[in-house]
Amino acid sequence: MAKVRRAQLFGCVLAAMTLLAACGSHPVPRALRKAGSPASRSMTSTGRAGSVGAPPTSTTSAPEPAGAPCVASSTGVPASVTAPGIAAVQFVDAQQGFAAGAGRLLATSNGGASWRIELSGSFLFGEVDFVSATHGWAVAGDSLLGTADGGSCWVLLGEPAVGHLRSVHFVSTSMGWGVAGGTAYAQGPVNAPYEGRGSPTIPVTPLRGGVLVATTDGGRSWHAAAGAPANAESACFVNARDGWLGAGGAVYRSVDGGASWGQVANPTAAGGGTGSVAPWDRETLGCGAPSSVWVVSATGGVAAGTSPWAVFSSTDGAAFSMVAQDEYAPLAVSGRSTPGTYPGIVSVIGPSEAAVAGFTPALAPQRPPAELEVFSASGAALGSVEGVPGMAAPAGLAFLSAADGWVAGNVMTATGAEGTASVIDHTTDGGRSWTVQYQTAQ
Repeated sequence: MAKVRRAQLFGCVLAAMTLLAACGSHPVPRALRKAGSPASRSMTSTGRAGSVGAPPTSTTSAPEPAGAPCVASSTGVPASVTAPGIAAVQFVDAQQGFAAGAGRLLATSNGGASWRIELSGSFLFGEVDFVSATHGWAVAGDSLLGTADGGSCWVLLGEPAVGHLRSVHFVSTSMGWGVAGGTAYAQGPVNAPYEGRGSPTIPVTPLRGGVLVATTDGGRSWHAAAGAPANAESACFVNARDGWLGAGGAVYRSVDGGASWGQVANPTAAGGGTGSVAPWDRETLGCGAPSSVWVVSATGGVAAGTSPWAVFSSTDGAAFSMVAQDEYAPLAVSGRSTPGTYPGIVSVIGPSEAAVAGFTPALAPQRPPAELEVFSASGAALGSVEGVPGMAAPAGLAFLSAADGWVAGNVMTATGAEGTASVIDHTTDGGRSWTVQYQTAQ
């Protein structure tokens, strides 16, 4: 998932918008992006990392349409665009990885020791999704691109009739699902239907009105998934049959390839709240196994310097438990604190482990706002909360194990503000130390 970006405080909506407007402007949570690897089928920001078996295979050659020309690189990104330079990162194994952001698609074949630009230009990419080292997709604000050779050649694919794709999640070279259309997160004043900062737009999680869509030809064509719940937010599938959907602030499960869905959780209720779903509730998912799912839940509510959120998990597809919650989250059950006061992103490592990253703007400039922690599904932390040196806010997350992972995001300036340069950092000790592998220009 997620499967967002630099704008005002997510909680500055509805009844408290006047109060929070006085508190100033903060980045919109990158949360709601995909992170991880094809094995774990994670949804959030963008990438995917995990080690739960081998990715599914297919005999088709999608997504490369016969005779389709490779998209040519160009120079320059519109000056008005403040989309992240690196918005997503994904590793299919310890050596082969991909990243994307404003004006660039990147690849590495040596664990990130060096990164090469595979495509550059005016596309504003929000995520990448690979099912192998060769076959993958990249979602831009108004386009879907695919590659069948590891990124050397990218071709334009189709988009659904219901609106631009917000995110995609493939289980093979031909079969995939996505969320399309809808009104984007409020990234400007008073819950306005902003699509992102600058123009053209960047893909973000729908606020409402999103539609679950599916493809069986590698993304050349898409159709709305009949019978799926309304207001789709994020989706992830483990295989052709087992899938999960965040929609309307609740979590749904399908065991028949999306033909039918049943609600399995209301995270607000699971956390001890009233169970009512507020207009701002968002559920962003990461799949670990057919019966295992992780949920980043933006639970709504408002407070200065925070946008309440929580992390839930299920190992049997039925019972959900709270793994961690923001200290100001409006939930009745206390638990371990999330890494950050603003909703983050999750990278599923396996059925019972996940890395979670968030950010706390109030920490700057004394400490980097970006924070990370690895959790077990029981809520146990597999290490202390660690800051990511020099990073203001995480945008993409990809962990292959509890120790080995990558995070991408914008840097923190000397004054503690979020800068315009983006970095990819790598850790081999669960986030206790980091190495900068790639950085864009300021």
